[in-house]
Amino acid sequence: MANETLAQLAGCLDALGFRYDLDEEDGRIRSSFQGENSPYWVSIRAAEWPGARLLRFRAYVSLREHDIPVMALVPARIEEANRFINYVNGRWIDGGHLFLDPNDGDLTLDWVVPCTSEMTPEYAGFLLRFLGQVQHFLPEVWTILTGNMTTLEAINAHRERDEASRKADEKAGGGDGVPDDVTGADDEPSDESFPFPF
Repeated sequence: MANETLAQLAGCLDALGFRYDLDEEDGRIRSSFQGENSPYWVSIRAAEWPGARLLRFRAYVSLREHDIPVMALVPARIEEANRFINYVNGRWIDGGHLFLDPNDGDLTLDWVVPCTSEMTPEYAGFLLRFLGQVQHFLPEVWTILTGNMTTLEAINAHRERDEASRKADEKAGGGDGVPDDVTGADDEPSDESFPFPF
């Protein structure tokens, strides 16, 4: 059943005109996309669960390709980046979770989605657009890791960047009210206190 789910998803990707590699032996679809801030790679696996089919999406940005020497980073910079990522997970991402992969240092978004009915190209397209969030937060993570920004500064910088993008979309007539990061989460500043000690 897992291979049927992957084959169904591959058919949707064909209908959408996406390039991908289907590795039936490994049970995985691999693809890559060019985001606004960085290229990112996607790996998709299917799994069976009693009474359900699942798709596990993993999207990642290679920090090494952005000239970040992951193995030479000061631990305090990694802690600061993880504080920002934890805030992003709790505040701006509605599905899955973003993390710095300890195995290779990649910025990774991991997301498991149930498939309860026939996969459609529209639904597959929505799932793949959602994965673009992995590169959406890269500018702030990169700036934190290179030592030029604190977590709080990164949160404010991200809000300012999203606000500027929304204003540009509205000016161009493309303001549809959907947040750039496709989460629907409230991205407005609040009076909340930051949840991590300094």
